Amino acid sequence: MLSNLLPKEGSLVTIRALTTLRDELPPTPEEVTHWQVEDIEGGGVRWDNEKAQDVEIEVPIPAAGVIAKVLEKLNADEQLTPDHLTLCEKFLEGSA
Repeated sequence: MLSNLLPKEGSLVTIRALTTLRDELPPTPEEVTHWQVEDIEGGGVRWDNEKAQDVEIEVPIPAAGVIAKVLEKLNADEQLTPDHLTLCEKFLEGSA
């Protein structure tokens, strides 16, 4: 879910932080195997929810600011979904 929110454009500092973050985002090759991740027709991905686990990652401060702005815009435009709830709790103050 997080990787879908990350913008493709921005300042040099932002793009560097986002590139670092994208490189660290799961799944690792080991997680792909364990979670049974597979591509599906139409460009999507599926996995075994019983085997998949939340993974804690460190988010660079510039990237955290970008993520918060994207979530704030989705909130203002009333486009948040239940899938965004955990991200809002982590990146938006006062949403927990």
